[in-house]
Amino acid sequence: MAIDTMDHGITHAYVGKYIASQWMSLPREIFEPSGIAERPGIYRIGRLFGRIDVYYTPKGLTDTAAAGQILGIGKATNVSLNPFVLGDAVAPTVMPLAFNADMKRGAAFYARNFTAVNPFKQAALGCAVINVTNMI
Repeated sequence: MAIDTMDHGITHAYVGKYIASQWMSLPREIFEPSGIAERPGIYRIGRLFGRIDVYYTPKGLTDTAAAGQILGIGKATNVSLNPFVLGDAVAPTVMPLAFNADMKRGAAFYARNFTAVNPFKQAALGCAVINVTNMI
């Protein structure tokens, strides 16, 4: 990945429960658990080799006892080289509302955001799916 992007390698990894349980049993010099309690949804489970932040995700990846996937994403040293681009399409706006029937005022909040794959081809190569097989 560092060669493809000419900037960075994997800095964050997302795994399912089977790969997470395998990594949790590794020695502490290889995998350091975060100490965060298990919970529904995505959460940080630890750090691999002291460099890669590892997160558990319940959805989106193949996850069985025999095979699984690891989603690796690299954080660029320059914001414009990240594989995903996030931003505001419309600036957040707060608008006062008129009185209601109960004579109370309110406010409306409006914003529109976007998330897209970076159109710069080298930056878009900052993601990888690693297929792991024969885990039994």
